[in-house]
Amino acid sequence: MTKLLAVFGNPILHSKSPQLHNSVLSSSHIDAYYTRIRVEKCEDVVRAIRQFNILGANVTTPFKECLLPLLDSLSPEVEQVGAVNTIRNENGVLTGFNTDYIGVIKSIEEAGESIFGKRCLVLGAGGASKAAVYGLMKAGGEVFIANRTQSKADGIAGLMGCVSIPMNDVNELMSNIDIVVSTLLPDVSMPNFRWNAGIKLLLDANYRKSKLGEEAEGFGIRVVKGDRWLIHQAVAAFSIFAGYEPSVEMLSKAVQIPLDANSLKVKTVELGKKFSLDERYDFIVATEGLSDFEVNRIIDEEKHKAFKG
Repeated sequence: MTKLLAVFGNPILHSKSPQLHNSVLSSSHIDAYYTRIRVEKCEDVVRAIRQFNILGANVTTPFKECLLPLLDSLSPEVEQVGAVNTIRNENGVLTGFNTDYIGVIKSIEEAGESIFGKRCLVLGAGGASKAAVYGLMKAGGEVFIANRTQSKADGIAGLMGCVSIPMNDVNELMSNIDIVVSTLLPDVSMPNFRWNAGIKLLLDANYRKSKLGEEAEGFGIRVVKGDRWLIHQAVAAFSIFAGYEPSVEMLSKAVQIPLDANSLKVKTVELGKKFSLDERYDFIVATEGLSDFEVNRIIDEEKHKAFKG
């Protein structure tokens, strides 16, 4: 019987994780496929994994932090980071891992920059930001974090031992910063941000060009986009699922494969009810108690974000 793996998020249709994992599964002749699943609540991630017997899952916004108390076991790095992005299902026992921090380290090192001894600034304070702080500190960086909601940055600083600074004070620090990691949304602009020639690079969590990335490039700053972060965390995640690491080269080719809007296969399932996945679907909407109108609205919103940005 074909095994199932998936990535969960809200929204999720834009995710390139299926292209990465399916390329490896296909080349390895493993009878499994990897899809995208949209759920509305954090607890529905766990319900869907158990109901669909998903052997391995990845998790993105907004579920990376709320899942922690719902899993059976947490790896040491998840307990330190406070966020999960990978779940392994072993006979119904769900264990959470974090490979995002590996993606941060590998993306920066791949770009030819050493993190050790560098002063690093993380923008944002969600689950990905926590992983970035953890990875940068683990690699020997001196880390600062800034977020518009100061209390969130303060919480991460208190948990991990980095330095929290008010967003309004970031420019006072910029002349001494070597590496910037942004987990901000793509439409967030910081036109008064003082980019300078001493900054080695910006690691941007977004796949597509973001306003912040464009502003950095305008000042001659090298921008490493989120697809490199995605690829390196996927290598580590696949190893958790299958026991071996796929090649970065293979995933680098796979990430370029576009999702075809004209041939998109969508499936709607009701949580708690029996169903069969008789085909391989690009996108599954797992709902409970929603009307057809509400489900269609979700699908339309996902398509708009995935194909029109």
